[in-house]
Amino acid sequence: LIVISAGFDAHRADPVGGLRLIEDDFDWATREILAIARARAKGRVVSVLEGGYDLSALASSAGAETSAGAGAAGASAGSAGASAGAAAPPVVSKILAMIVAFAARAVVLMPNAPAIASN
Repeated sequence: LIVISAGFDAHRADPVGGLRLIEDDFDWATREILAIARARAKGRVVSVLEGGYDLSALASSAGAETSAGAGAAGASAGSAGASAGAAAPPVVSKILAMIVAFAARAVVLMPNAPAIASN
């Protein structure tokens, strides 16, 4: 089993990370991890969201990771799978919206956390 600690504070729009990654970078990293998982862990992967302070970057980066995972799952099931940069399925978009809404409310509970950009 491979566990991904999916911290999207590495995105270029995030005020904390400073690594300046873009959505394609997260898509690529996820696809590489999934390839390793297929070869070494019977394809078993768990991804846990753990960081990201720019809500737009968080949503789009998580969407890129999820689309990469959905594409790999579809490809391993024998279908064409999602192409890189494809829109996330509606249920994934709904889940991401819930995560973003939760993150916006969580700031109130954590006053010492870095500011979250909402643009």
